[in-house]
Amino acid sequence: MEDKIKTALERAMERADALGDATPEDLRRLDQVPVGNSIAGRYMRREVSDLQAEVDRSDASDRAYVQEGIAGTLVKNVTLPKDPRAKETALLALEGILALKGGAAAVKEVVEQVQHVLTYYEGAQQQAYFNFKQEFETRLPPEALRSMEMQLGPQWRSQLERIPQFQDEWRRARTRLDEQYEQTLQEQKKALLA
Repeated sequence: MEDKIKTALERAMERADALGDATPEDLRRLDQVPVGNSIAGRYMRREVSDLQAEVDRSDASDRAYVQEGIAGTLVKNVTLPKDPRAKETALLALEGILALKGGAAAVKEVVEQVQHVLTYYEGAQQQAYFNFKQEFETRLPPEALRSMEMQLGPQWRSQLERIPQFQDEWRRARTRLDEQYEQTLQEQKKALLA
């Protein structure tokens, strides 16, 4: 316990030492980026609808940092849609980025590219799951298939997904699929922050 506290204390001291060398501009950034993070969080919870109005409430000298915080948080909410809620979250974040950046043509183009990646990922995930399930079924020994059919009746195929081996192998296959799309998504997220 003491080691963890000491380590945390040491890290805090290192940060404090680094701040000692910080310029007033660095300190302003450290102060205002979290304000932007908070605004973005409220936007994602649908408590705020006009991001630009929230930015405009800040001092003119702080607005760039507030926008940086908002953009950073919104971009973090753009993830591969592994479920319907994740897609809804990502699309809301993309809408916020468009609103924050004033609908610039370059930003619109990147947002559209991200939307395409998300849509293609959904289709690829569904197709991969369908193919995986069929392939897994063909690998099962005939005795296991007969046993499942006798125990569960005609709906045995819907129970296939509950087999631990199926779940483990699907998790690995999905991870490989995610890695392919994640790299492209990360590049586009960097472009949104530029």
